[in-house]
Amino acid sequence: MVSKPYGGKLVNRLTGEGEKEKILKDIDERQRISIDKATAFDVEKIALGAFSPLEGFMGSEDYNSVLYKGSLSNGLPWTIPIILAPNNSENPAVRNLKEGDEPALTYNGKPIAILHIKEKYRFDKKELAKRVYGTVDPSHPDIKKMECTGDFILSGRIDLLERLSDRRELTPRETGRIFERRKWESIAAFQTRNPPHL
Repeated sequence: MVSKPYGGKLVNRLTGEGEKEKILKDIDERQRISIDKATAFDVEKIALGAFSPLEGFMGSEDYNSVLYKGSLSNGLPWTIPIILAPNNSENPAVRNLKEGDEPALTYNGKPIAILHIKEKYRFDKKELAKRVYGTVDPSHPDIKKMECTGDFILSGRIDLLERLSDRRELTPRETGRIFERRKWESIAAFQTRNPPHL
């Protein structure tokens, strides 16, 4: 038998066709937040359950717990914050967004998800860099990317409208079915020491 998903449940935040049609009908009335490729990948991973038990971007309680304790606020081990800090120059409307708003997240101009804002909070980029990467050296690719992020983190559940077309990977649900079909009982995972630089 395949083990339970991390945190006990496999998250699914992919909208059904009927719900998606309803959202897309009113999409032009929503505020928009432009996101980069790496963030779009995070959105997809959250929605498909690869970041279970997360159902969206981390709020301040989980963010601080991950940064200083290496775990979610419920004690589940987790070492890298999954956050949304939209670029200020590309997203001037972010300053006016508030708890309860439901903007569309867009990638390459196309709406890919809806964010249900639960919290908006400031964060210290240098502290994040030191805690996660052990450096604030601007030549580090992830530190360089962090300089482009905004001053606020937006947290909340997401609803994925559409998978990214250039993805070539199986979802946790798909891999689970393969493991069961092949009756695999021992499965090993490998993670690189450094995250891939996209």
